[in-house]
Amino acid sequence: MGEFSCTLSNLSPGTTYFVRAFATNGIGTAYGNEIVFTTLPLPIPNYSGELVLVAGGSFELGCSALQMPCEANELPVHNVTLSDFYMGKYEVTNQEFANFLNAYGQATVKAGEITGENMLVENLTGGIIKTENGWEPAAGKANYPAIGITWFGANEFCAFYGGRLPTEAEWEFAAKGGIHATDGYIYSGSNQVEIVAIYAGNSTNASNNLENGMGTFTIGSLAANQLGVFDLSGNVNEWVSDWYADYTAKLKSYLSDTPIGTQKIYRGGSWKDAATGLKVTARYPALPNFNGNNLGFRFVKAVMVITK
Repeated sequence: MGEFSCTLSNLSPGTTYFVRAFATNGIGTAYGNEIVFTTLPLPIPNYSGELVLVAGGSFELGCSALQMPCEANELPVHNVTLSDFYMGKYEVTNQEFANFLNAYGQATVKAGEITGENMLVENLTGGIIKTENGWEPAAGKANYPAIGITWFGANEFCAFYGGRLPTEAEWEFAAKGGIHATDGYIYSGSNQVEIVAIYAGNSTNASNNLENGMGTFTIGSLAANQLGVFDLSGNVNEWVSDWYADYTAKLKSYLSDTPIGTQKIYRGGSWKDAATGLKVTARYPALPNFNGNNLGFRFVKAVMVITK
């Protein structure tokens, strides 16, 4: 029997196909064996931002005597052990999110259970603008934290680049300085808020053209924390992956994304908030479609473990 070759076009990436050849003559039709093949998936784009390796360890999650006064949802304090992970050195910027939208092709989620959900507020002052040529940062705001981002948008961005949002425990561990969490700082990297955080007390900047001349600052404008991570307190609030519940309900499930409520969580405080809202232990609930000019996020990626 002779050999033949053919070219298949318009195949979808990452898809399994089943192929069977057949030939017909005056005697009848003969079928070849079924061939199964899977096309290669599209390559995952690389996240362009800098990442910091956060070495895992155990720490006390929640508000201790060092961060008092404590809110009820910051208690009880309990021990958590985490593995290593990479975290964005900075909050995701307007430029990075605009680049994502242009590659993704739309501002709503494409697939899955959350198909059609809005990922951001377009044309928000100081945020991301929709133009005839696609999405771009507002003038002069490329290197400012992305704002107006819903949880859906933050989650989809991270997945697009092969990462994810931090869990609440990972976020607080990093904000407390990782293995240096025993320092017990009130804010991420210091007990003096003005050293490490853009907040209501120092966010006056008329060039931002936001509320009363106040607004976000360029990422990394102030000091980093002990891990070399910037703006975990202040600038913009940051979405985390978890569903919101008090710690009593989450003691056995906080590391998973099991829906135990209807609201997600954001952490860190923002340029709008008083210093008390920027504590490393402060936590806030919001529906996943919530957005605002003080709400963004940070990228996290798992450390690849190779076993032999």
